[in-house]
Amino acid sequence: MSWQSGVKVLLVIGGGISAYRVCDVGRSLRKMGFQVKAHLTEGASAFVPPLVVSALIEDRCTLEEEFLGLDWGHRIPHIRLARWADLVAFVPATASVIARLAHGDASTFYGALALAYRGKVLIFPAMNAQMLEHPATKANLELCRGYGYEVVEPDEGLLACDEYGKGKLPPVDVVVDEICRASYPDKRLQGRKVLVTGGPTREFIDSVRFISNPSSGSMGVELARFAAYMGAEVTLVLGPTEVRPPSYVHTIRVESALQMFEVVSSLYRDFDVVIKAAAVSDYRVSSPARGKLKREGAETLALELVQNPDIAAYLGAHRRPDQVLVGFAAEWEVKEEEVLRKLRKKGLDMIVANDVSSGDAGFSSELIRGRIYFSSGKEPVELGTLAKGEAARLILEEASLLLG
Repeated sequence: MSWQSGVKVLLVIGGGISAYRVCDVGRSLRKMGFQVKAHLTEGASAFVPPLVVSALIEDRCTLEEEFLGLDWGHRIPHIRLARWADLVAFVPATASVIARLAHGDASTFYGALALAYRGKVLIFPAMNAQMLEHPATKANLELCRGYGYEVVEPDEGLLACDEYGKGKLPPVDVVVDEICRASYPDKRLQGRKVLVTGGPTREFIDSVRFISNPSSGSMGVELARFAAYMGAEVTLVLGPTEVRPPSYVHTIRVESALQMFEVVSSLYRDFDVVIKAAAVSDYRVSSPARGKLKREGAETLALELVQNPDIAAYLGAHRRPDQVLVGFAAEWEVKEEEVLRKLRKKGLDMIVANDVSSGDAGFSSELIRGRIYFSSGKEPVELGTLAKGEAARLILEEASLLLG
């Protein structure tokens, strides 16, 4: 059974143009195992037919007219929903929705619900950029933050009004991810700091060519994501990749192995857990050429390569005694004795042996096949072949057990 099973999410849909996208949010959450209910504000009902929302979340949605109506008002539906929900997400949250929340206006269904609710609240502002930047809206958002509501910043881009600016509802997958983070029940890393490295590095031959590997960076991103889910303050040092890291993770972009070494070696002492999941190039070109090398007149090209710093070994040699260090070993057919040798040599507490010898799991796949080994001599944990998100959760659970 997934952790999402039984988690109850209420979507309060505001009357903005992006209201239609919440249908996909509700459907995605439902498919993941969440229990989902929805309430449509009066404006939202003008943008999205209630029957469409109900069909996609597989439950009847509530409407503003039920607040004091003869048909449903006697059931006090706003109190029932407030008691039911584990998390309430106002998405999209228009300027008027935010104003009512900020000032405790109970004249609407959702306003009264907000006053009666005592759980986690997420607000996803979405509106015209000028409306968002108006002092009244900014003041109202600050009041909401003061109540403990969490505000998820909108994206910047071309808005429905043909203006460019900040005010777009984030993509569906981002909204879903924010709801997952806020509702994740296991907060065992609350108050802890976690540093993760991820992605490949690039070692330039000349100004336009480089040596690299097929790492997508998704393993590092998933580790950072689930560390944040578990309550940690997370920093991700990420090589060049197309994978979008979560906005709630502090991300530092690097390109080469030397850059990654410089960043990690300057930061690591402040963290309780360091997870080195990046696929760092072992070697770099000793003297990269300026400009673009020409092929004319050169049948062969000889490159002199020099070793890059071993970041994991450096951390193992200079670690704080109370830190937990986790490494990854990408192996072509895993040999246990070689993995254990790396674990001891690098001074790690845990190492994840990642089998990259088959095409269905590894660098460019969404799956990982591996096993976790421990310096303590604890019996290895078999991950098998599973999604990188699920693997990240299991790796972090094991790492948390090593914290003092």
